[in-house]
Amino acid sequence: MAPILLSLLACTDPGDTSTRDSTAPAPTCDVAIEEVVVTDNPLLVLEKRFQVTLDRTATAWVTCTADRVPEELHLAESSEPDTAHDFVLHGLLGDTAYTCTVSAPCGEGGQVDHSEEVLTAPLPASLPTFVASRGEHTTGHYTLFNDADVCNDSDQRLVIVDDHGRVRWYHDVPEDLDMDLDAHLTPDGHIYYGGGWGLMDFEADQRGLVRVIDLSGAEQLLRTAPAFGISFNHHSEPRPDGTQMSLTSDLNQADGLPFVGVGAEIYDPIAGEVLWSWSSQQAVDAGTLPPPDRPGSNPYWANSMSLVDEPDGTKSVYLSFFAGDQIVKVDYDTGEIDWIHGAEGDFTLIDAQGEPEGLGRWHYSQHDPEIDGDRILMHDNGGDRPGDPYSRAVEFTVDESTMTSTITWEYTEDGWLEPIIGDADRLDNGNVLITMGHCACCWWALGEDHWSALVEVDPATNTVDWRLDWPDDSHGSYRSERLGGCDLFANAATCPAVADRVEALR
Repeated sequence: MAPILLSLLACTDPGDTSTRDSTAPAPTCDVAIEEVVVTDNPLLVLEKRFQVTLDRTATAWVTCTADRVPEELHLAESSEPDTAHDFVLHGLLGDTAYTCTVSAPCGEGGQVDHSEEVLTAPLPASLPTFVASRGEHTTGHYTLFNDADVCNDSDQRLVIVDDHGRVRWYHDVPEDLDMDLDAHLTPDGHIYYGGGWGLMDFEADQRGLVRVIDLSGAEQLLRTAPAFGISFNHHSEPRPDGTQMSLTSDLNQADGLPFVGVGAEIYDPIAGEVLWSWSSQQAVDAGTLPPPDRPGSNPYWANSMSLVDEPDGTKSVYLSFFAGDQIVKVDYDTGEIDWIHGAEGDFTLIDAQGEPEGLGRWHYSQHDPEIDGDRILMHDNGGDRPGDPYSRAVEFTVDESTMTSTITWEYTEDGWLEPIIGDADRLDNGNVLITMGHCACCWWALGEDHWSALVEVDPATNTVDWRLDWPDDSHGSYRSERLGGCDLFANAATCPAVADRVEALR
């Protein structure tokens, strides 16, 4: 799209409502907007860029509204006075006409304005049209997730939608990383994604990485190989202290036979050094994990790791072993395995009355368990569940003094069976956000009548407070993350503070 050159308007004083004498001289501005150029981001149609030139040093700001969505009010403002200002508005809607106003302070309490209609382009055809169902208590948020049209062998993308299910941001991942991609918002407002399909056996391609981009899609950091292990694999996330925590694959051996094991690292990208690492080789050598039964296998295929500060002041790392249906607690300081949770592990599963539960009540092929004290929340895929398999979100409460575990909450839906992808996150409001990924054409395809969806459930009532459904069964998602309404876009539709700030600027 060619740049749009905005013409100039006169100074206005919104605080003066008196009737002016038409013969009286107009108020004099001490600043003028000389030029405004609006351009597009070729990577993202939901972004507009404004280059503003003033005739003298001053602050400036840009606001954009949309008639078809009355609650829309976007803001970008300068941090320091200058004659030249560059603004970027993120989180706009596709194929939408916006009235955008460039403003600068003018005279005694007034401002000089110029308004122009700006049109965003339609969204790429490869993006699904999501359908959202909202409850009254689940408004004013965004959700970040990955979307892959695996069945049509198309590229993968990251997507952010608002609570109406409208796409506000997207990023096309340039590599083939498979569906197993972890995405997060960093404290400085960037998008961090990593994991992917790492080396799972000696004949597989290594397709894992870690990348950080800004909201315009510009790359800030790229790591194509971990500092510990041989490839990034399934899970990577930024830590609040700026470090990066990643699952990796690691070459192991037992009795002289090589196999692909699990690795894990905590890495400082500033210092360029590994702060902590662990390998399944340590546990095999110690006898706490059995050696593989054949060379070249991957008996401890893992899909997530969590670093947890324990109540006693120690640290633990929890690993989710997909292949073994196990959650493994590792002592951070010693690297020793403290216990294994699962049907073949160290705990007895009991019901609320203290009676043993059946094998079908355990978790199978689980994904991304979250640890909160003695509670373990997870997406229980259930593909290998004895009896009639089904998927669910489930919470276990563990008692290390008695080595017992109890199911304290669970949620499932008719026809939901996805044996190999998914996620469950506890939200700040106490609800659980479940990623019900699906891939109709994949080799593991089950649950053919239950397409991909993101579902926010109130665990107190097991009612759905928010839901996002995919329009077909070829697309799937691995994980999702809930973002607050003020976390990344300055839009009054989700962040009321933006409207207050705009009012203060006038």
